[in-house]
Amino acid sequence: MARLLFQAVRETLGELLGDEKYLGATPAYLAALHTWGRSLSLHPHVHVLIADGGLNQQGTWVKPRRSHFLPARVLMILFRGKFLAALRQGVKRSSLRLPPDISRERFGSLINRLGRKKWNVHIRARYAHGEAVATYLARYLRGGPLKNTQILESDPQRVCFRYRPHRDEADAGDEPITMNLSTEAFLARYLAHIPVPRLQAVRGYGLYGQRQSKRLDRARTALGQPSAEEPKTLRVEDFLSRFREPPEPARCSRCGRILVFFSALAHGTAPPRTLH
Repeated sequence: MARLLFQAVRETLGELLGDEKYLGATPAYLAALHTWGRSLSLHPHVHVLIADGGLNQQGTWVKPRRSHFLPARVLMILFRGKFLAALRQGVKRSSLRLPPDISRERFGSLINRLGRKKWNVHIRARYAHGEAVATYLARYLRGGPLKNTQILESDPQRVCFRYRPHRDEADAGDEPITMNLSTEAFLARYLAHIPVPRLQAVRGYGLYGQRQSKRLDRARTALGQPSAEEPKTLRVEDFLSRFREPPEPARCSRCGRILVFFSALAHGTAPPRTLH
């Protein structure tokens, strides 16, 4: 499902941004998948950050003529059509499995209903500098669907947390809402948003895509920026060396040496070997 969602995002933006009417160039953009609402409800949606311009076929940096260079309604209609078409093809080719209680006939009926609904698309004005973009992305990636400060009380039977509903929700207001859930219900909501293994929830497209390093450097040169550098891998030892005294959990309780983490699972997509 996530793969089809990202595929629809890439195809929609590639088609629109390549049109001379809107930009006529290839920008760099990031897409981040979220599955949660503020109350831990199921609310799948995608955040997309697009550069303020792109590189055209002649290798020239092109700036958009308007601050909102993509029309929300056109974007909504095109994305809706591509995503629903991808879902149909996935079910037809059996690469997408339906829940046991949904037949193909009911699935087709749901898809038709979704094709008539208005989907929510919010387009924001451009940011003035890159730090704001990094802060925006980090805000949604750090900490997951619930922060520790939101939890008010907890015991073996229940969990109480607070959240502020979205402005378009029925219970929206100025004050945050308190929700009480049983431990089982809370864990069910929270665990539903843990990504499946090896799911890449943040993806780069356009000039941030694969095999685009030369075009990305050309765009950076046009903007007076140095060429992109591959970041160095940060080792655990290097990270801990930034602190005068490493945190206590990072040291062995017996010998006092810094602990080093090694994965117990081998890399790869094959199932783990059985124990004998």
